[in-house]
Amino acid sequence: MKKQCLVCLMVLLVALMQNAFAQDISFGGRIGRFYSDWNNVSGPDFLRSESSSAESWAFEVYANRYMSKDFSCGLGLGFVSRNSMLCYEPESEGFGLGSGFSMPIWSISPMTAKEFGLSDKLGVKLGVSLPINLIEASDHKYITNPFAMVFDGETGEPFVVMEVDGGTYVERKVSVFIRPELGLFYKLGSNGKLTLDAMYGFNPGDPLVVREFKEVKYDEQVYSGFRHEYKGDYWAVTIGYEYRLFSK
Repeated sequence: MKKQCLVCLMVLLVALMQNAFAQDISFGGRIGRFYSDWNNVSGPDFLRSESSSAESWAFEVYANRYMSKDFSCGLGLGFVSRNSMLCYEPESEGFGLGSGFSMPIWSISPMTAKEFGLSDKLGVKLGVSLPINLIEASDHKYITNPFAMVFDGETGEPFVVMEVDGGTYVERKVSVFIRPELGLFYKLGSNGKLTLDAMYGFNPGDPLVVREFKEVKYDEQVYSGFRHEYKGDYWAVTIGYEYRLFSK
């Protein structure tokens, strides 16, 4: 009786393993340009918030299970690093100096996609994902002159004379975005394919980070009401490679 039970258990385990490895599973990675910027809601234009480089690199690795020949569900892990700048930009002089604030962002993205073949090798993909984002950043206070580190070479005095009272505040370390995607793919052999994807990440909630100043003293005047917001909405274009490791 014990032998029969052991045999049945072994058969069941083998069947489960065969079923697991028979799934149509693919793994992929993609890299590309990521564009996102601040919204300067209120306050004089001489003090603005911007991304140090409005464009930066985005990375993502993912795994998909094909529920049918052309429909897949999966999970991705992504990373992008943003460096937010507080910039001095007087209109009359047309230049800016920055004081940085780093915002590394990780994301886990449940995703689904539908493929449409255009030929034996070429096709298009429509998809949507829900990135769950984590910002690795803390609040940052600005005191006295944030531009004091830049000096005039002739006089030795700070290039910009300003006194501020305010800071950058992380309002939401965790957020959920909606990200529709449109892509092209080109099959390489029976299991591999090159991908080209365009996507738009939309934040349906409140801003992730805000920058506020109670008071700014500049050019013998006192200003208030500065508010800059970073919602995180972004565009990205990526290239990548996907390989079907197991297939039915």
